[in-house]
Amino acid sequence: MPFSNKVGGHVAMFRLPSTGAICKDVTATNEQLFYKDLQNHPEFLPFVPRYLGAIRFSFARKQLCWEEYIVIEDLTLNMKMPCVLDLKMGTRQHGVYASTAKMQSQTTKCENSTSKLLGVRMCGMQVYKASDRRYVVQDKYAGRNMSSADFSEALYSYLHNGYRLQREHIPLLLHKLRRLESLILSLPGYRFFGSSLLIIYDGLDRSCPIDVRIIDFAHSMTPGEMQERSALMTYPPEHPDKPDQGYLLGLQTLIRIFDHMTLSSPLPS
Repeated sequence: MPFSNKVGGHVAMFRLPSTGAICKDVTATNEQLFYKDLQNHPEFLPFVPRYLGAIRFSFARKQLCWEEYIVIEDLTLNMKMPCVLDLKMGTRQHGVYASTAKMQSQTTKCENSTSKLLGVRMCGMQVYKASDRRYVVQDKYAGRNMSSADFSEALYSYLHNGYRLQREHIPLLLHKLRRLESLILSLPGYRFFGSSLLIIYDGLDRSCPIDVRIIDFAHSMTPGEMQERSALMTYPPEHPDKPDQGYLLGLQTLIRIFDHMTLSSPLPS
């Protein structure tokens, strides 16, 4: 079954009808290894989708092809009106094995968007506007063209249901963002290049708490990988013994903007 609540990204994904879990193609990436590594950090697991294993599928094209998928929980399962904000985190998006063309392309996107200055840019958003009984959707192309002020306004719009700003979500959201910041600080050597931060709440069910999760680890890196494969890296990270400073900048931006929402509106850039 197709996965209908995806608001960003381009990797093949589908839902298992039997369990509602999400299958994501990881054939050409190290994402499965990164998920496995995170199992060694139980304090980090509340911030990633639950990893349920991997499965392989064969496809008959010109020749028999095998593709590998990781199986993860659907974070929107059982929500009535999922409101999803997909944020591309960090000041760098290309992985450590990127080609020169890929590095240049991703660097240009960061320099020409809020990624460079704020450490975060919008990659996709769907928010249910109760006043109109419909979703408002923005895609990654809108996110790339946002100024810092536009980005702040997008976050405000994400929590606004057409009638009012849903400030009741902000205390828990800030608590989770600050907790995640402290965890990233405690993980020197890890890099979350190209990953996204999902913020999710139910536009109809106020009893459903707002959620914060990291996804998309195709270009992420562990300290062990740096030790074992540094000779193969075309663009190794700067300061590999320190935490991911670009990711931390993005979290600090989000904390500042959402914290300001508790005081007044509209928001400064």
